Amino acid sequence: MVQIGLGDTVTINGVSGVVDFVGAEVIILETPKGQQYKTDISDIRSVEITQSNTLNQLCFINLEI
Repeated sequence: MVQIGLGDTVTINGVSGVVDFVGAEVIILETPKGQQYKTDISDIRSVEITQSNTLNQLCFINLEI
């Protein structure tokens, strides 16, 4: 199980960015180029956490991959 939340720097399915939104069915990353990458949680195949934002414990999701 992987826990990611707002402000975490992650790589999801090969796309790196900062978690900008966590919803019930969708996660949105903001890439270093300022683009938004939206993915359905059911489509996530790989997650790597580069940096965790431990200050934000109110908005996160547990993913089982």
